[in-house]
Order: sequence, then structure tokens, then C-alpha cells
Amino acid sequence: MKIWRKLEQFPPPLVRCLARQKARGKAVRALSDQEVAIQSEGLTTLEVRAVSNSLTWDSIAIGTAQKFCKGCRFDPLSADDRNRAGAYMRSNPQFTFLQNHPHWETTFLPLIKLYKEKCQEKEQ
Repeated sequence: MKIWRKLEQFPPPLVRCLARQKARGKAVRALSDQEVAIQSEGLTTLEVRAVSNSLTWDSIAIGTAQKFCKGCRFDPLSADDRNRAGAYMRSNPQFTFLQNHPHWETTFLPLIKLYKEKCQEKEQ
């Protein structure tokens, strides 16, 4: 049961927003839906978008969740990945690396809003 609790801490919209690639030094670049699909080794761009817009993992098949996490370069079983994501989220993130992406308004901003809604539900 531990794996599910770990995964619950990082809902799909957050995992998708954290999908990035190192550029130079400390600079990072957000991955596009197409890049996530290619790296997932099995998901289509439409499936990546569908999983990204799910508030929880409840309705996501295990195989799909695994591929999605792989495509986003996030391993929920890796303490390094969880600690990196957790530390970023505790720092009141501004997601500046996403704001420079051409799909900021159409892809990432709606996902951030979705994630924040999920957090507000949790607090109530």
C-alpha cells in the first residue's frame, strides 16, 4: 500500500507540470506533450493530455500510470524524484520554467489551476 500513498502525493497534473529536461547548468526546459508521449514508450499525445487532466490516479490504469510517469521522467518509487518534487512544491513555486513554454496558456496554466483546486479540496 505504500506505493499508492506515495503516488497520491503527486497527482497527474503535478507530475505533468514537473516533466522537464535539463538544458544548461541549472536551467531546465518543460517537456511538450509529444515529448512525454514519446518517452512514455506507448502513450499517445491524447492519452498524455487525458491523464494530465485527471485529478487523481483512481481512474488511471496501472500500466498507463507507469508509462505516464516514465514519460514525465518521474519515478514515484524514487526518493530522489519525490524529494525534488516535494522541495519544489514547498518553495511556493512560480513554475517560471513553464511560463517560457509556447504552450503555457493552453497546457500548463490550466494544469496548475487544476492542481491548486485539488490542494484546496484536500484542505477542506
